[in-house]
Amino acid sequence: MLGFGVTGFTQKSINNQRVLKSIPYEKNIVQSSSKEEIILTYLDPGYIPLLGFGEDVPIRATVLAYFPEEIISPHVGDTIQAISVGVDDSYEGDLYSLKVCIWKDTTNACAHPVYEQEVDLSSFSIFNDGIILDQPYVLEEEGVFIGYKVVGKGYILFAENGTSSLNENGYGDMFMEPDGQLKHAGDYGYGDFYIKAIIGRKDPVDIMLKEIIPNSFAVLGDNEVFGVVQNKGANPITSYDVTYTIDGGDLSSVYHVTDVNIAPRNSAIFTHDIPAYFTTIGNHTIEVEISNVNGGGETDLDNNKIRADIQVMNEVFPQNVVYEEVTGTWCGWCPRGIVGLNTMEHEITDGSWIGVAIHKNDPMEMMSHEYFDELGLSSFPDGKMNRKQNISPAPNSLPLAYRQHKNVMPPAKIEVTSQTWNSETRDFTVDVGVNFILDMTSVDYGLSLIVVEDSIRGSGGDYAQRNNYSNNIDLIDWDGTNWKNLPNPVPASQMVYNHVARQLIGGFDGVSGIIPESVNYGTAYSYTFSGNIPESHNELHTHFVALIIDNTDGHIVNATKVKLGNYDGMVEHEKENRLNVYPNPSTGVITIEDVEDTDITVYDMLGKVVYTKHCATQKTEMDLSYLQSGNYIVRVIDKDKFSTQKMIFIE
Repeated sequence: MLGFGVTGFTQKSINNQRVLKSIPYEKNIVQSSSKEEIILTYLDPGYIPLLGFGEDVPIRATVLAYFPEEIISPHVGDTIQAISVGVDDSYEGDLYSLKVCIWKDTTNACAHPVYEQEVDLSSFSIFNDGIILDQPYVLEEEGVFIGYKVVGKGYILFAENGTSSLNENGYGDMFMEPDGQLKHAGDYGYGDFYIKAIIGRKDPVDIMLKEIIPNSFAVLGDNEVFGVVQNKGANPITSYDVTYTIDGGDLSSVYHVTDVNIAPRNSAIFTHDIPAYFTTIGNHTIEVEISNVNGGGETDLDNNKIRADIQVMNEVFPQNVVYEEVTGTWCGWCPRGIVGLNTMEHEITDGSWIGVAIHKNDPMEMMSHEYFDELGLSSFPDGKMNRKQNISPAPNSLPLAYRQHKNVMPPAKIEVTSQTWNSETRDFTVDVGVNFILDMTSVDYGLSLIVVEDSIRGSGGDYAQRNNYSNNIDLIDWDGTNWKNLPNPVPASQMVYNHVARQLIGGFDGVSGIIPESVNYGTAYSYTFSGNIPESHNELHTHFVALIIDNTDGHIVNATKVKLGNYDGMVEHEKENRLNVYPNPSTGVITIEDVEDTDITVYDMLGKVVYTKHCATQKTEMDLSYLQSGNYIVRVIDKDKFSTQKMIFIE
């Protein structure tokens, strides 16, 4: 990792903002060049640890380093097109806001940058090619300071040498190996921060084909061919052509991309107008090429083509992503998990996002500790995505991680095929079916079911949510609620808890033996989960999350989420809205009221349909005297709701 910072730095606190400022000329700047760009950077510091004031301590810092005139002057008239910075929140920290900046004057606590740009944290990663500037900055004769402003908490700043921490007296202290002594970084030549400036190349026209899809898997028949291109040149790209071949065969028709304006270093997506058509299952190749950029004149064609080996399947299953978070009402930083899960559920409505909150040491804690213990998370809040990757539940961390996991092609899918719900005993069953994308051997899969409840309210202090963001840091939910403006704690009367895990059925690793060691495409593997919803839980706000778990490494292969009773789009009415059916018991003739424009179905206790009727009036009479004596279920479907009533028929 290339990085630069300051061999020594001075630090002062102004209005609670720590300004980490370089001492000019104490380290040489290195210039590296490629066909694509010129990079100005300090020497590579090697291993770069994370810096902060403490795991849960807020940090608001301005970090910058000086590029002197003798370094800048050869590039007068060129533009800084991107700035790469070392900031990360994937370990022990959270990133709330980030701005990249350029200064000429650092007086007044660096209050007046000549360029400042807010960074979209949903797509930001430390492993980036640089934050592309919305307006490339034109270099002049004088030297400049380049850096960033950051707000967060914990260890989020990359700095050179050893395990680093800042203390509250305004100095940068660093724990240095091998002597193990704390020393002032500025005094001992430590504390370089990762920053680099990327100056755009001068070649006028250059396009790069960065990615194509399909790139690993495809299905029989039509497959859209799309890809990502990036402008590596100095001029905007306004047109280009796309072609492809399959298995080295005939060239496809030319897809002319026009009416675009791709700025330098920016990227764009294309979709060819003719799909790739595969006729046989098995291994194939596809090669996509970009040509005729801006009508011609491109000289570097080495990055215009991608060839990919494709495995063609019978079909492709969508990947649903499960995020399991540990939280608690006592945890002052846990509101970011509330906001993160709420925002993701609001923005992703196709069912491919499934959030689960596992509460600990509060009234919503599960009776069994297996779920929490097996998940293996010790800090709060924290979470795992598909049980593969630890991800902070912060709203800026979840979207990028979700997209990465969403793009994984799963070998299997799981669906809820049917349910039963007995409103008197509160017992339920959930039938699931699992299908595989191809024949497989030596598999080890388990099936598990999570019972999740939304809209939970409670009374008393244990349901009040601690809020360290109060009067401190902005934390804004999708509906505009800013936790900075809420009290600490937030009273129970104002709190509604969603995504709460209530039960884990089948165990953390899932029920084994249902999926055999060898599976076949086209064969459905089924299982029935059963359980009971306690009276204290609300069945109207209950969901089931069914999981396929790969026990070779413990990750979630795929999942689905449905509402109780919602496998066909319905949920049962509350008890006070039960059907008005009489007489009960009955000799066979019954009357049902308040059923205008509804569908009525009668089931025996084995689930077999014995009678159906559409009712157009408010009141209807049904003669079921032909039925044998026994218990039956009457269900009335009204748009997106249903009501049930158990009936007893006697001869």
